[in-house]
Formats: sequence, C-alpha cells, structure tokens
Amino acid sequence: MARQVNSQRNQEEAVIDLAWPNEAWSDVTKEIFHQLNAGTENGDWTRHPGYLRTGERRLYCRNISEQGKGFEYAIFINKREQRATCVCQFGPYLEGPPSHVHGGAVATMLDTVMGTCAYNVLEGFHLTANLNINYKKPVRLGSTAIFLAKVDKQENRKAYLSAYVTSADGSTTLCDATSLFVQLSQEQMEKAKKYLPQDSHND
Repeated sequence: MARQVNSQRNQEEAVIDLAWPNEAWSDVTKEIFHQLNAGTENGDWTRHPGYLRTGERRLYCRNISEQGKGFEYAIFINKREQRATCVCQFGPYLEGPPSHVHGGAVATMLDTVMGTCAYNVLEGFHLTANLNINYKKPVRLGSTAIFLAKVDKQENRKAYLSAYVTSADGSTTLCDATSLFVQLSQEQMEKAKKYLPQDSHND
C-alpha cells in the first residue's frame, strides 16, 4: 500500500511513496519486486522511495495519479557496488507505436534509474549531460522490464554510467545505454538551491 508521509515544503500537500506494490501491479511485477526487496534484508541493497506529490510541482514520471496508467516502478540501490536495479511496469498512457511503449518513455526510465544511481552512490549533486541509447526490441504496453545501471568510472566532476534493460525473465535485452553525469560546482549548487523544494527527491 502506498505510504503517505509529511511534506516539509507544504503541510497541505500530500506526499505518497509509490515505490511499493499496488493493485495495478501485475503478478510478475510484484514477484520481481519482492525478490529485489528481499535483498534489502542484509543491508547491501536499499529501496529508493518514489514520491507522488499533489502540489503544483510534480516529478515527471510520478505525475499520473491513476494506478497502473503510467510508470509503475521501484528502484533498489547498492551503494558499495555503485549499482541500481529497477522493476518497471509500463501503463497504457505511455503508448508510442500501437500497443507498444513510446521510446521516450523508455528513455525517461533509463535517465531516472541512472540518475537515481548517481544521486545515491556519488558525492555531490549530478545532472545528466549526455545520454546515448541503443533500442534493440520494442517494449509492449503493460509489460514488465528490468533496468540495471552502474557507475563505470569517475573523472573529477564527471561520472560515466551504463545501463541495460531486459524482459522480465531476463532472456531478452530490450535496449542498452551509456550516460555522462556532471557534478554541480559549489557555486552552481548555491544558485540552484532557490529552485529546490525543501523536501526535494530525485525520484
């Protein structure tokens, strides 16, 4: 069940953690979630909360209130190994070609998973500077996919990440990607603070 928490930015705004199974999740999505969540028991992995805000500003991939219509996903982080794994179910509001997920929706999730990985395992605040994607197979609406991302190397303020997406059973690679994330300087962070909500979350 989604969990409602307090918002520091606006006491009248509801903040709900959606990175938890709901009635719209398929049995396959739930099964994979519980397998990933079991990895949190030994402390190596943590589940990253995913918030739906009801105020004026909403996170792009958490802005559809209806369960099962958009992105239904949960991300798990391994800080020691600098990796992230995500289970994602694509809803009917994400259609591109008939009965298939829009390529931009897949790109959104790739950026989200790699960005969440960078946010949790790297020092400082990083933004996407470059994202390259190789689409290999179309993704069907309503299907479940697994996203796997990792930090490959760091050079000063630059971080290079890679990721790939598979079918739920892992037998088919749907796409792969590489990205460059750049850490904001202290001066850039000071300028950005006025735009960031007090309870800012990147997912």
